[in-house]
Amino acid sequence: KKGYEGGLNLKLLKDRFVSSVTWYDTKTDDQTVNTAVSNSTGFSGLLTNTGQTQSRGLEVTAHYTIVKNSDWNVTFGGNYTYLDNNVNFISAQLPKLSLSSTGSGASYAVAGYAFPVIMGFDYIRDGSGHVIVNSTTGLPTKASAISVLGNASAKNRLSLDGAIQYKNLRLSFLFEHRGNYKVFN
Repeated sequence: KKGYEGGLNLKLLKDRFVSSVTWYDTKTDDQTVNTAVSNSTGFSGLLTNTGQTQSRGLEVTAHYTIVKNSDWNVTFGGNYTYLDNNVNFISAQLPKLSLSSTGSGASYAVAGYAFPVIMGFDYIRDGSGHVIVNSTTGLPTKASAISVLGNASAKNRLSLDGAIQYKNLRLSFLFEHRGNYKVFN
């Protein structure tokens, strides 16, 4: 595992304003992964070391304590995270690596794509991107092979949080938005 990380912590106004920024870039070689294999081998899985992944990201946090006295403590803030997580290569024998599967979709590591991706059967589309419907059944026409349907890990996360404390009673909240990823269910 090779990587770089740099950060900055900032406290101002007698620690009423607290902020941090962290940037990182990490490459991991020969990760140990469990992958499914054909049942005809007599086994259900293979534990192997393979490939290289790279994670790059940025995390920024900021919190401000609005009220701070013997009875009350009121703090609000937020966090932004950017994550670019990719599979650089797996191995010559494995163009893609199955991590888990459920029904008609599966989680895979695929060289050149984000880590992990969702793979499954897509619909056949015309030149304009419209789904082709079978005129006899009225159902969408399914592709014959699985393909990458989307990134399963959020690239962007934005959260807002806060806490209101009166003596020994504390109420906290968190709102979080995750963007640029897909969910298979």
